[in-house]
Amino acid sequence: MIARWFGPQGVERVEAETDLRVGGRYHIGMQVPGDRHDFMGVYR
Repeated sequence: MIARWFGPQGVERVEAETDLRVGGRYHIGMQVPGDRHDFMGVYR
């Protein structure tokens, strides 16, 4: 569901992984024409 929500118009591909526990990590990657955007972090 994160990938569907995070994929605005024009996004070619979205990858999403998340571990919602304290200390868990998340990563969201989006491929748009000519560029890639990655967001990542750790839940505190």
